[in-house]
Amino acid sequence: MKKESSIKINILKKEKSVAELLAEALAVFAAAGGFSAMLIKAFSVGINPAFGLLIGVAAAICVFFSGKKTGKFAPLAVSAICIAAVFAIPVLRNGLLVLGNNLLEFLTAATGRIHLPFEASGESLPVVSLFFLLVAICVLIKNPVVLAFVGTLAAAGLLIGFLSTDIWFLLFLFGIAGIVFNVFLPFFGRKTTAKSAVSVFAIPVACVLICAVLISFVPAGFGENVRSFAEKTVHSVVFDSKTNAMPEGDFENLGTFDKNDAPALEITMEKPQKLYLKGFVGEVYNGYGWEEIENKDLAKYAKDFYILHQNGFFGQSAVSSALEATGKQEYSAMSIKNLSACSKRAYLPYAVSNAGFNNFEIGDANTNSFGKSYETSCIPGGLSEWYKAQVDLSEKQGADAMADEHLANEQLYREFVKANYLGITEEAYAAIDRIFAGSEAATATEIISEILLYLEKGVTYDEDFSSNGGTDFAAFFLEKSARGYSVHYATAATLMLRYFGIPARYAEGYFLPAKEAAEYESGETIILTENHVHAWAEYYLEGVGWIPFEVTPRYMDDELEKAAFSTNGKSSKRYEQSELPETNVEQDRPKDDITETEKDYTVLIAVSVSVFALAVVAAIVYVIVMRKKLKKALLAIDNADNKTAVPLRFGYAEKLLENADIDAKSFGYDEAFVINREALFSEHAISDEQRKTIDEYAEKILVECKNKWSLWEKLKNRFVKFIY
Repeated sequence: MKKESSIKINILKKEKSVAELLAEALAVFAAAGGFSAMLIKAFSVGINPAFGLLIGVAAAICVFFSGKKTGKFAPLAVSAICIAAVFAIPVLRNGLLVLGNNLLEFLTAATGRIHLPFEASGESLPVVSLFFLLVAICVLIKNPVVLAFVGTLAAAGLLIGFLSTDIWFLLFLFGIAGIVFNVFLPFFGRKTTAKSAVSVFAIPVACVLICAVLISFVPAGFGENVRSFAEKTVHSVVFDSKTNAMPEGDFENLGTFDKNDAPALEITMEKPQKLYLKGFVGEVYNGYGWEEIENKDLAKYAKDFYILHQNGFFGQSAVSSALEATGKQEYSAMSIKNLSACSKRAYLPYAVSNAGFNNFEIGDANTNSFGKSYETSCIPGGLSEWYKAQVDLSEKQGADAMADEHLANEQLYREFVKANYLGITEEAYAAIDRIFAGSEAATATEIISEILLYLEKGVTYDEDFSSNGGTDFAAFFLEKSARGYSVHYATAATLMLRYFGIPARYAEGYFLPAKEAAEYESGETIILTENHVHAWAEYYLEGVGWIPFEVTPRYMDDELEKAAFSTNGKSSKRYEQSELPETNVEQDRPKDDITETEKDYTVLIAVSVSVFALAVVAAIVYVIVMRKKLKKALLAIDNADNKTAVPLRFGYAEKLLENADIDAKSFGYDEAFVINREALFSEHAISDEQRKTIDEYAEKILVECKNKWSLWEKLKNRFVKFIY
């Protein structure tokens, strides 16, 4: 009886009751069932995610019966059988490999990188394999190590988007909260009633309900917009410097062309020449700037790029591959050192060699940095040599093995190019259509001539221009402002090329004019500053690859005329003009000064503040309840008779001693121990003097504890452990 009373203030360890085991089983059912359903849904194995609840039931039953000593080995036995079955039976093993391939497909779509699948031979039953795997995990989910593993796995799955935040996630969250409150924070007494056991779920249930309500208010696309905002913020903080002068395709807050003298790149060339060093490449035009192709859209080309890369063909080096196929292999060495340019990207010349590229990367527009300093090489020359290579390859086709191999690879790559680099928004298409309505331009030479003629006469170069009118960037530039600098010209030229059916992309980087390059000797250090930043268009020259298209005044020379028009019509491919825009993005421009991402970010802040406020309120309420509980327990000791009060007060002193390094004997421990033993095990009455001795002993221990404890320990023992 005395021992039972002492447990009311959490002094001795408790033993689980049936009510507590039921509460734990409920928590395990929710956690295991929710987790199983999430994985079944993610792996798309062809069964209803609700099937995961059966696994949750099995785990809950196992946990309930493992509450007794005879049942503690049941989870281990079940797990051992499941694991042995998985590794012993080829069918189940192959099923796991199939599940792994599903995950790899998702990762390919999420990362834009090729993930080679596992080889799963023979019959495969992924459903059965997943069931055995989940049972093996879920029957042990209450174990701290397994719980941490499952929590980490779920967090990683949610972070990468493999798992979704739906009703199954809420069930899983509820179960995890219940397990934590039941197993790791056992503040309730030994004789826990069904009512008090269920009350353990009050806080997790409230949290889950609050999260569910908040999620219902989250607007569509919230996660994607927040992720985009976070990516831009991280990119700006991690990779950009304050001196970077180019917008990297983001035109929403585009200001004047703010160039500066900050050193950006340090380069040396074996043969100094006119140079475009390409950094950011815009692939998808969205009406207010340029973006990269989404990884999920690149994933469908994983097989094609794997074949191309195995054959040594890369989009970045397609021009040099074409030149090699015609017999020109005179490479010129080059070194590049990044001083302050965006550190995420490699800055590469055209006709670069294919060394150093990632074999498992899908796409080729934006190449990640090779490091702060890197060596490369390129085949010297420019547009004249590249146009000539197109003609030479045409003449060699069918008669030269190297040319045929290059053209076979290039044709596979060209299919990807045509499918992804002709997109225009409706507004931009309409504006361009009004400009070139009735145009009969069909060959590349004719199309280029018309574009250059319009940009020369129809718009004015102005580095101080900053407004984009709050509408489609290209449409506003072409029809209203008619003023701008390189990003405006390059964007318009890229979309005009696409309008005429020529695949094109927007590019940013650093430009070294031919006149300036001529001032340097071989191997001499050249510093490119932010005054060298530039934007240009590039289009796909069939058979050869991506080549720059310069349209901005002050940057143009006669190279284009010498090259494109020197072929005398030999490159006579005719392009078909689109009748309708090939849109690969839904344009939804905001109507006011606040972007949708900023609105979503505001909602995120509001939700975060609300959740934090609710958590603070819940914590305060919890502390108040626990403080009152302690106060009530100590008051019960004060009001108890001597024989009941002495063991309780001595037990309280023992609890204090567990949390401080104190020599209790110097405060009267021996005498207090004798009095406590007499109160517990004898029929003698306890005198007021004996009770006073115990009370004074406990008070001395408490005072000494306060002297020993640091400020943090005082706060922890008062508001977390609730022992004084």
